[in-house]
Amino acid sequence: SQEIIRPPIWGIAKMTFYVSNFNVERKYYGDFLGFEEVFSYLSKAGKVLSFKVNDRQFLEFIEDKDAKGKGFLASVSFECSEIGQMEAYLLSRDIAIL
Repeated sequence: SQEIIRPPIWGIAKMTFYVSNFNVERKYYGDFLGFEEVFSYLSKAGKVLSFKVNDRQFLEFIEDKDAKGKGFLASVSFECSEIGQMEAYLLSRDIAIL
């Protein structure tokens, strides 16, 4: 079988973290750092809170009382031009795609 070549990654589009309390994130990322809280939504993992870093990058947080036991990092999303090729590349290396 042929090796699948990883397409170029332009950057990190989003990072999602488990946190035990949204209020801490609102105070730090919103009040202290000045990032805009842009939206929240429900996911399979729970309620998600999103902050806009710039027009192409976001920080997201999932409120979970057991955050410490989950290792904090929930997911990383990359920006690239060839999403199908990136999916094939990640799957060929047994990396879970959510």
